[in-house]
Order: sequence, then C-alpha cells, then structure tokens
Amino acid sequence: MRMDELMDDLSKQSSFLLAIDGMSGSGKTTLAQSLQEKWHAHVFHMDDFFLPLEMRTPQRLQQPVVMCIMNAF
Repeated sequence: MRMDELMDDLSKQSSFLLAIDGMSGSGKTTLAQSLQEKWHAHVFHMDDFFLPLEMRTPQRLQQPVVMCIMNAF
C-alpha cells in the first residue's frame, strides 16, 4: 500500500491506533510529526517509557514487561 492510499484509508476512520516501527534514523519521528500535524493526533514515543537503570530491580525484571514503565500509560 502506498502512503497516499494509507492516508486516504485512515482519514475515513473516526479513530484509529497506528504504531510506527523502524530502525534508528529511518524517519519514524518525522512520519509521526507529519501525521500529528495532519490529524491533530496524539503521539507517544516509546523512548519516554523505557525503564531507567535505577528502576531495574530483580523484582521488576521478573515481570513480563521489564523494559517499560507500564503505569506511565
């Protein structure tokens, strides 16, 4: 699917969740900013939710999701 087709399909929805994945420097943030401006969307960067080193306790590392601060959502 081309980008213009995707944008057309998404613009017909009342709401949607879109996850953007890619390697470092691939343009994820640029794409997110473009979509945010077009649709006045909310953008959440996973970088904001990575677990800081001081919070990586043995108890927390036993939980299923260990690298994110789940209560931040």
